[in-house]
Amino acid sequence: MISQAFDTPTRRANPLLVAFLILLGLAMAAVLVGVGWTAIHRWTAAPPTRPAGTTVTDGDLAFRVAYVDTTANSQGVAGETVPTGKFVNVRVSVTNRAGRPRHVDPADQFLRAGGKRYAVDHDATVNAGDTAALSLPGRTGATGSLILVFDVPKRVASAAIEVHATASSGGARVTLPAFG
Repeated sequence: MISQAFDTPTRRANPLLVAFLILLGLAMAAVLVGVGWTAIHRWTAAPPTRPAGTTVTDGDLAFRVAYVDTTANSQGVAGETVPTGKFVNVRVSVTNRAGRPRHVDPADQFLRAGGKRYAVDHDATVNAGDTAALSLPGRTGATGSLILVFDVPKRVASAAIEVHATASSGGARVTLPAFG
């Protein structure tokens, strides 16, 4: 048996190339972490709260609270829906800021009061004489309004409405006038 040793030349990597690739990798990791953190922060951070009467924007829509009413003891012609606490009726004017049709879903809107988040009472909203959704034509400046009805505990005296262009948008908050 014959054994031969082969002398293979060793190739060394260019140290400048190695350093460049390491720095490039670190820079890409930093960018990805920064983008990821921004996305997480945007998803979890509460939108800023604006004072009553302010027009706020979220995505392609502008929202303005037109009025708040807490005097209704029931909703519907025959009083079909009765609150477990009290109803807070909020009329919101919505303006399309995009050149395409937009759809506003009441289920994407919330009332924040006493550290809790209240969803729209769908049946009470429909019984208040409003439709279950608002469709805006595909032209900039098209407006419409909807009534959002929330069933909150009787002790709630102040709140903020959180409006959203879509279910996954960041939203915007408006402080509502105090009610008793």
